[in-house]
Amino acid sequence: FEQLLSSHWGYTDVSDILVSMARQFALIGLSQVFPDALARELTTAAFEGQLRRGGLQPRKDDLQRLYRAFRVRDGAVSLEGFKDQILAPHPETPPPGGARDLDLA
Repeated sequence: FEQLLSSHWGYTDVSDILVSMARQFALIGLSQVFPDALARELTTAAFEGQLRRGGLQPRKDDLQRLYRAFRVRDGAVSLEGFKDQILAPHPETPPPGGARDLDLA
């Protein structure tokens, strides 16, 4: 949907262009590291192996946090959830001092 809107009306700011490009580059990178696997689940060993083949060597504790965040049945890693989080991240905690109260009155 977002791509349809931007292709029709363009972007309002350079930062919007860069965010869109970053998402596209991330998708290209994901498809290189996980060819034919983005719509399925991988074992933790296969997930780590694919990352290493792609040139990424996260620390063991970082891998464990990823496993916990994206684990599905039988300990497999959900690549769909992983991809969604990379392309449209949702912060785990609110930014300090950046939240504003909503005046709903």
